[in-house]
Amino acid sequence: MSTRSRWLFVALTAALLVPATRARAADIQADPSNYRTLLSTLQPGDRLILAAGDYPDGLPITDMEGTAGSPIVITGPETGNPAVLLGNSSRNTVSIRRSAYVTVRHLVIDGQNLANVDAVKAEGGANNWSHHITLEHLT
Repeated sequence: MSTRSRWLFVALTAALLVPATRARAADIQADPSNYRTLLSTLQPGDRLILAAGDYPDGLPITDMEGTAGSPIVITGPETGNPAVLLGNSSRNTVSIRRSAYVTVRHLVIDGQNLANVDAVKAEGGANNWSHHITLEHLT
């Protein structure tokens, strides 16, 4: 076997042994009708882009794991009409559990003058905590 053939064989073997990874992060468009379903599909580097409108079902950030170099981003519009998360007395508006390297930005959180409604809350105990959560431009 020639030297070139050997190197080609080694390169092909190495390529087959490397686990398949996602080709690239995605920008995922969402609206009040589908965003909750899309939350569970987010991978490191993905951006969930919420359209302007009212979101009455809160934002549960659960078991989301971005990375330091590729956080998961959940964002509303930077200009124009906002994405508005509406408070509800039966849950926290933004609930964060067992998640890391997630950025939440450009959202309006409206507690609707309800008593005992938390806007953003990291929930969990000593064994299931969240870290490296970034909150930017929230109203």
